[in-house]
Parts: sequence; C-alpha cells; structure tokens
Amino acid sequence: MDYFNLIKAESLIRKNSLTSLVFQTFPIMTAIIGIPQNIRHLGVEMWGVYSLSISLFFLVMYFNFGIGPAVNRILAEAIGTGKWSKEKAVVQTGFFINLAISFLLCFILLFFADGIINYAIEPSANSVELIEIKKLFNWIALGSGLYLVISFFRNVMEGRQKFFLVSLLRAIVGSFILIAPLLSSKHNISNSGLYVFVLLSICLLVYTLVFVKRYSIPKAKYFDRQTAKLIFSQGLVISLHSFFNPVFIYLDRFIIGNLIGTKVVGIYTSFYDLISRTTIIPSSISSALFPAVSSSLHSPDKTKKITIKTFRLLITFSGPPFLILLFFGPHLVNLWLGNDFVSGNKTVIQFLVVGYFIQGINLVFLRYFQAVKEFRFSLYINIGLAILYAPILAALIYRYGLAGAAILFLFKNIAELMLNIWYFNKF
Repeated sequence: MDYFNLIKAESLIRKNSLTSLVFQTFPIMTAIIGIPQNIRHLGVEMWGVYSLSISLFFLVMYFNFGIGPAVNRILAEAIGTGKWSKEKAVVQTGFFINLAISFLLCFILLFFADGIINYAIEPSANSVELIEIKKLFNWIALGSGLYLVISFFRNVMEGRQKFFLVSLLRAIVGSFILIAPLLSSKHNISNSGLYVFVLLSICLLVYTLVFVKRYSIPKAKYFDRQTAKLIFSQGLVISLHSFFNPVFIYLDRFIIGNLIGTKVVGIYTSFYDLISRTTIIPSSISSALFPAVSSSLHSPDKTKKITIKTFRLLITFSGPPFLILLFFGPHLVNLWLGNDFVSGNKTVIQFLVVGYFIQGINLVFLRYFQAVKEFRFSLYINIGLAILYAPILAALIYRYGLAGAAILFLFKNIAELMLNIWYFNKF
C-alpha cells in the first residue's frame, strides 16, 4: 500500500509542478519583453524606483507570521491521515488571524513608507517626482495587504493540492506587475500602483468566492482558540525563518540605492529580476513537495524518497536554463538590454546565476524540513547568516559595487547548501 501511495505522491508532485511551471512561463516572457520597454518608457532611474516599490510589495510576504504555510501543512497532514473533523475550524481560524495580520502589516508599511523613500531614493528627485513616488509606494502598501489575504487563500488551495487556479492567478499578477508601468508614465507613475491594486482586488474577489463556496462565509463562531494556538505554534517558527529572507533577497537593492543611486538600482534589478525568475522552477516544485511530504509524515522513509525524487526532477528542469545563463547570460543580456547594462557586470551576472541555482536547491531542502516539522535547523542557519550578512553586504557594496553584492549572495547560498546536505543525510 505504501508503494502505491508513494507513486501517487510522486505523480501529484509532477502534475502540480508542471501546472505551476506552465503558467509561470508567462511572467518570464512578460519580463523578457516588458523590462526593456519599461526602461525606455520610464527611464532607468524611474524604473529603479518602481522596482524598489515592488520589492516592498514582496517584502511584506515574509512577515505574515507563517499563518498561510501553517494552514497549508495542517490541511495536507489531515488529507494524509484522513482527519477531516476540524477542517473548517482550521481554515476559518487561520483566515481571521491572517486578516488581522494583513491589516497590521499594511498599516506599518504605510507608516514607514516615507522613511524608506528618504533612505533609498536619491535626494535629487524633484518635488513633483517625490509626490508621485510617495503615491506609488502608498498604493503598493495597500496592495500588499490584499496580497497577504490572497496568499492565505492560495496556501489553503495548495494544502488541498488544488494548483490550477493558484497558478493561473499567480501568473496573471506576476505578468501584470511588469505591464502596469507601461500603462502610465514617469510623470504619473503612481497610476502603476493603482492598477496593481485594482487587479489584486479582482483576484481577491475570485479567491473569496471559491473559499466561500467550500467553507461558507467566514464567521466568528468557527474561530477556535486551540486551533489558533496550533496555527501560531507552527506558523511562528516558519515565519522566524522567513523573517531573514528579505535580508538575503531585497536588502541589497536598498543599500545600492542609498550608496550608489537609483539609476544603478535600475540597471541591477533589470538583469537581477530576470535571473531570479528562474527560481519559478524550484518554487513550483517545492510548492508541490510541501503538501506531499506533509501528508506522508506517518512514513519517514517515504518522505525522504519523495524528496530525493524531487531533487532529480529539479535538476532535470533547472539544469538546462542554468547552463545557458551561466555561459551565455552576459551575451543574452547585452542583446536584450544593451551594452550599458552588461559593461562591467559580466561577472555579477554569472555569480547571480550560480547563486540562484543553488538557492533553488536550498528551497527544496527548506520545504522538506518545514513539512516534517524540523524548523530549528533552517532557523539557526538563517540567524547565523543574517547576523553576518547585512554588515558585510554594506561593506562589500561600498567597496566593490554590484560585484560585492553578487559575491556575497553566492557564498551565502554555498554555505547554506553544504549545511543542508549534511543535516539531510543526518536527519
């Protein structure tokens, strides 16, 4: 019976991974076509400003106390063990907790938006530009609140291994974020944030209708204190790990904006964002792995076999684009954006390519450890690395510019990979 369950789990991972991958090709194609158009349309500097605002949008996702992933894991485990008695209580309790956190984080982001703008954006921006930039950041802050609620609904559906709608809407949002600036101009760039906010509102409506159809309208009577404690206990540990991710992914561009300027941010994020989108492969695969492993906790051997199969799947899909970008990435960026974006940055591009490939492998390790409730190891790694990362990053960017940021990103991922392999074999 375990053999057939293993085959079923592997089949679900392949199916769900392929679904996510197919849909995520659309944001990649949009990036390839849209980023050069945005640079020409807005100018490098204002494109850098927009990139910073979108970084905040995704940054908030790491501070949601892990409520969505916790509900995802609890639901997946319930599916694997057949314990469905508290499904509605888990989902609706998680919804109210997530909603409260979304309001809180949205308010905090709105409160600190001016300080972030003053730190990361050059003071040379004129008063009209600053007004538009502040409006843009405010719309993105409001949109981030909606996206946190959407993320919760997405985790619920992934926990039930329903990936089609999740992948479709994620692809639409990921693509539209790159299209929105083309619908405005550098003089009214705040409209880009408004358009993103409107799209997120529509996506939230769709998710809400699907959610209500299965679980009914959220009501306070379904809120359960014991369930809330369970969600928080698992979610907080997950979120403690996620808390450090922004340091590794987004801090560099804010330091670059402060030390070198937003024009350099525009150059850096142009090829950085395209390279980072190669993580859709490990992200899609690991998203499918998480519920598959969570539903198989009764059989440790089975969870490891599923994970090893997942690594093979990851290498199969990630290997070819990695090799192409590693050897031809600078030339492709030159053809794509022009020599100004490659000049002096060839090594930067190659370091980022290798760094993101390794990060994709680390992401699968992370999802495995989270699914089997082994939270402490990844948390300890990230605490140790984050303490060192921020000050070293600032020093290297000050001394070596973009190359400093890329080198540190690569070495951080290599160190994490070696520790993950050691612990996975030991676990």
